[in-house]
Amino acid sequence: MVALLAFSALGDLLLRRVALQRLLLLRSDPDGVLDGGHFPPTLAVLDWCGLLFGYFTATLAILVAAAGLWAVICGRHGHARGARLLLAGTAGLLLPLALVGLVEPLRGRLSSLVAPAAALTALVLVGSALVNARIAWRQRIGLVVVAAPLIFQSALAAIEPLTAPRPLLDALAKAAARAPGGLATMLVVAQALAVLPLFAWRSGRGHGLARQASTLALVPVLTLLLLLLGRYGLVAQAAYQGLGVVLPLGGAQPARVLYGLVGALSLLGFASLLREGPQGRALAAGLALVLAAGVRWVGPIPVLCALVGLLEVTACCPLRRVVTPEEVAAVG
Repeated sequence: MVALLAFSALGDLLLRRVALQRLLLLRSDPDGVLDGGHFPPTLAVLDWCGLLFGYFTATLAILVAAAGLWAVICGRHGHARGARLLLAGTAGLLLPLALVGLVEPLRGRLSSLVAPAAALTALVLVGSALVNARIAWRQRIGLVVVAAPLIFQSALAAIEPLTAPRPLLDALAKAAARAPGGLATMLVVAQALAVLPLFAWRSGRGHGLARQASTLALVPVLTLLLLLLGRYGLVAQAAYQGLGVVLPLGGAQPARVLYGLVGALSLLGFASLLREGPQGRALAAGLALVLAAGVRWVGPIPVLCALVGLLEVTACCPLRRVVTPEEVAAVG
C-alpha cells in the first residue's frame, strides 16, 4: 500500500504540480483559464489525470496514515508507552482535520491546528526512533535529516497565526532566504544526500551497494545530468513548482554540477534499495514519500504523505540485533 501511495504521489507531483503548471505558464492568458475559461484538449486531459491522481492519493494517504499510526499506537512497532500516548493525542487531532481538509479548505482556528499537530507527530516519531537501541546510529541520523524539512515547514506554519503583524515569520523567512542557497534548499539537498550513505549503504558487502544498482540508476542519472546541463531553467522551475525548492536561476556551472552530484547519489541510493528485496523497496517507498512532500504545502496531501513516509522509514530501518541476557547465559 505504501509503494502504491508513493507511485500515486509521484504521479500527482509530476502531472498536477509540475507539468500542468508549466503548460499554464507557457500560455499567453493563464489567468483566463484559471478564472473559469475552457481548457484546450491537452490541458483538459492533463488536468483530468492530475485530478485523478490527486483524489486517489488523498484517499489512499488518509487510509494508510490512519492504519500506520494505529499500528504504532497499539504498540506493534516497539515504541514506548509515553510516545504512543502522545502520538494518540496528536494523531487524533491531525487525522480528522486532514480528512476535513481533503473535502474543503479549512478556515479559522481549525486551519491553524494542522501544522502544530503535524510537527508534534513527526517529533514523536523521530524522537522515539532516536532512543530505540535496535536502530543503528546511522539510520537515526538519517531519520533526523529526512524529517527536517517536514518539521521546519510545520514549525513555520504553526507560528504564523501567533504573530498578528507576522514580524517573527517575516524575520525567519528573510533569514532562510539569506542562507547560502536558501535554508529550505539546503534541507532538501541534505535530505537527498542522506539516502545513499545513511540508508542504502551496507559496509558488509563489496562496494556497499546492492548488485546491479549502478546499472539500474544509469538512465535516470544520465537524464538528470543532461537536463541540468542543457535545460537548467526547466529543472529550477520544476523544483519550485513541485517541491517548493528555490534553485538560483542562471546557476553557475559549479552549482549545476553540485545539484547533479546530489541527484545522482540520491538516485543511486534508491536503486540500491530497490535491489534489496521487500524491506529495501518499502524503505525506498517511504523515503520517496518524504522527498515528494517537499517544503511548500498545498492542502493536507503533502502532510499525510510525509507522515506516511516517516512511519514507513521508522518501521523499515535496518535493525541491529541486540543480544539478550538469556543468550549471553547460554553461551557462557
